[in-house]
Amino acid sequence: MKNSENGNPKVFKGLGFLLGFAIAIVATIAVFVLSNNFGISISASVPIGITLGISLEQKFQGSKDIVNPKATKMLIGLLSLGVLAFIALFFFVNYF
Repeated sequence: MKNSENGNPKVFKGLGFLLGFAIAIVATIAVFVLSNNFGISISASVPIGITLGISLEQKFQGSKDIVNPKATKMLIGLLSLGVLAFIALFFFVNYF
C-alpha cells in the first residue's frame, strides 16, 4: 500500500507565495517611504518577493527539491541578485 505524504496538513498550498508577496509589499512601502519613487520601489522589491515566495512554498509543502545543492545555490543567487538590484536602483535614483 502506498503511503501518501502531503507535508504539513495545517498549511494550505500557496501560503509561501502569499507570505513572499506580503514581504514584497512591505519592502515596496519601505522603499517608497525612503525614496519617494514608486517605480523604483516596485522594481527593487519584486525579485526578492518572488524568490522568497518560491523558497517558503517549497519549505511549507515539505518538498525535497530544495535539498538539491544546485537548487539551493540558485535560490541564494537569485535572492542575492534581487538584493543587489534593490541596492543599486535605490542608490542610482537617489544620488544621480
